[in-house]
Amino acid sequence: LRRSNDGREVFCQTLTTTLLVGGTYPKWGTRNALTDQGVVFFKALDELSFGSADWTSTPVFIDEITMPKRHDDELSASPDWTLVFEDRIWMIELKTERSSHRANQLPHYLDMATHHYPGRAIDVTYLTGPLAKPAPRLQQGQRYVHLTWEDTLPLYQLAWGATDDPRARRYVDVLRDALG
Repeated sequence: LRRSNDGREVFCQTLTTTLLVGGTYPKWGTRNALTDQGVVFFKALDELSFGSADWTSTPVFIDEITMPKRHDDELSASPDWTLVFEDRIWMIELKTERSSHRANQLPHYLDMATHHYPGRAIDVTYLTGPLAKPAPRLQQGQRYVHLTWEDTLPLYQLAWGATDDPRARRYVDVLRDALG
């Protein structure tokens, strides 16, 4: 992958996803199991985001899930990361550049997830660089939090800091450099 300002989001998402699933970057929209370190990372991110990491089921991890459009005049929705639980959908949208923020993106994700996953709690973590944008309007059963990469960089160390895998250590170092 090339590292440029435009591609930094994709670069960071690809490296982290590879760490989360423990190998080759998966095909978009496929269901994946998390590594033990991936579980540590997401539980710590859940605690940071919503104050709890008490999961009621083992989630399926999907990089670039596609929630299909409901009619021809609508866009589909593809959050960067989604964890699908039996009772909850947790979407994590990643931004490294201010210019990639789209005002209607998160409200659209919330709306589409409510439609495609009725009866489940819907959570969104918006992970960006320093950025001040208003929170989306939430409905009952929805939660939202905005975190910065600076907030989450320690989670990489928590999850992969003790690994013996030199490739994983290198990925974490490169991510820290790209996001720090």
